[in-house]
Amino acid sequence: MQRSARFCHHSGMKPLHYACLLLLLASCRKHSHTPTNTINPGNLPVIYVTGSNGTNPVLWKDDSAEVLSTSAGYGEQVLVAGTDVYVAGVCNVSSESTPAGPFGQYLYWKNGTPHNFDGSMELLYASSIAVNGNGVYFASHALWENGNVLSLPGWGTASRIRAMQAVGGDLYVAGSDSVGDAVYWLDGVLHVVSQGYYPRFSSGGDPEVGAFYVSGSDVYMTGFDMNRVPVYWKNGIPDTLKTAEEYITQLNSIFVSGSDVYVAGSVLGSKGWNLPVYWKNGVETVLPFQGTMYGGSANAIVYYSGNGGTHLFVAGDDGNGAALWEDGIETMLSAKGVANGIYVAAN
Repeated sequence: MQRSARFCHHSGMKPLHYACLLLLLASCRKHSHTPTNTINPGNLPVIYVTGSNGTNPVLWKDDSAEVLSTSAGYGEQVLVAGTDVYVAGVCNVSSESTPAGPFGQYLYWKNGTPHNFDGSMELLYASSIAVNGNGVYFASHALWENGNVLSLPGWGTASRIRAMQAVGGDLYVAGSDSVGDAVYWLDGVLHVVSQGYYPRFSSGGDPEVGAFYVSGSDVYMTGFDMNRVPVYWKNGIPDTLKTAEEYITQLNSIFVSGSDVYVAGSVLGSKGWNLPVYWKNGVETVLPFQGTMYGGSANAIVYYSGNGGTHLFVAGDDGNGAALWEDGIETMLSAKGVANGIYVAAN
């Protein structure tokens, strides 16, 4: 049966968790390993998760792991379009770094085959992917359509793309414009969601975009406003997110189902660790986790309703390694690494 591609999300932020960076500058070739399937034993949706095993970029289908490259790297977003599986991410991550971070190769994999963009560069940007008809769109330090760079109004050296989504033939691209505003582009037309300090003020902060989601005619974005208040915006109207812990550290993913708004991220707990959390309509839930060293983070969230019932899936890390929570129950995907993106398809 052909799977329907309906539920997808990923981390707009880019947490880098590596135990070590081995096999430096190796080729971005495919390598596979398939353990026993324990996540999906029956008529349940198919769960795709991408991230890293602590060294290599990995795609998990249910809990069957496919190592996408023998080099150091990670996947950030996974997307299913028809029978094709796309993963946006980075490989060839070098141990040598500048003050801004390490170097690596931006790319996407289509059914395990790599498609590179430019050469090795500083990893300052998130990577994301969208498929719209015959167009394959990839974003990191620029936006490409089928390998050709596209120009966006308001784009400049300070611009960032955090997420993309194709909806009904339209392409939404979310991030920051040249003056630091939180924005999205709809088919190339710029829309400002929240302004930064410039040019209204001589100093201040800019909003930080964490994630983006389109539901019907409504546009949702989550992140921090110019005063570092954690929020999600619905059609430009902010709604503040709160925590019972110390403070919110990351807002990584947003998903909407009907009137319910889900946001995933992390908060600083009383012991000084980051805790993986999600909010449903502003109500906070701290996810149970096994890790004890660094805490963890919820990096992608999807609510699924279809074959197998209704389920809430959260991908992230628990301080020990890559993790997937289904309805609050944790499954360790890897003893090290992190899960950054998730896609759930009907079986």
